[in-house]
Amino acid sequence: PSTPIPPVTSCGAQSIAGLEPVPGGAVQKINQDRAIAIYPFNGDKACFLGGVFDGHGRAGEKVSQYVIDTLPEELASHPSIKEDPGEALRQTFMSVDASLADHVDASVSGTTAVACLVRGNHIWLANSGDSRAIMCRQKPKSNKLVAHDLTVDQKPDTPAEMKRILSLGGHVTPAGANGSPARVWHNLRGLA
Repeated sequence: PSTPIPPVTSCGAQSIAGLEPVPGGAVQKINQDRAIAIYPFNGDKACFLGGVFDGHGRAGEKVSQYVIDTLPEELASHPSIKEDPGEALRQTFMSVDASLADHVDASVSGTTAVACLVRGNHIWLANSGDSRAIMCRQKPKSNKLVAHDLTVDQKPDTPAEMKRILSLGGHVTPAGANGSPARVWHNLRGLA
């Protein structure tokens, strides 16, 4: 659904990259995270597209890169982008997911995704996985900002999501004692 927001007067993006050193100075893991901040989006100065994509698995960086390379263009050309941006965003998420396997070996890799499309004083959101959109609002008569979740994390160890996964023939391994998250196992599009 559309959520009214104050008019957008500016937008921006910031990223602080880093790595964890390991013995011998080798880089152990490739950064698999990607983000987009596109203004104006689709040639419209009242429109902004932002998103965060947290790749995971052996080729997570390739999956998240494919999504940021593909999603904005597909969304911009979607036939419903002007009349029904929320539906256009939902269908574009599904289309990009469906085309992924033809372009990247995603058999043991993937990405979470959260994207927001802002036009004027409305925002439309789509998410998959546990990347979350939040909005900060200023408390009345105060300079204090309060964060409000705009999306619900889709985690395999929550009862509703586990039920959905199991009903599709998937398998969920529980979170590990070492802090590793619960995992979904089955090669079906849309399962994880």
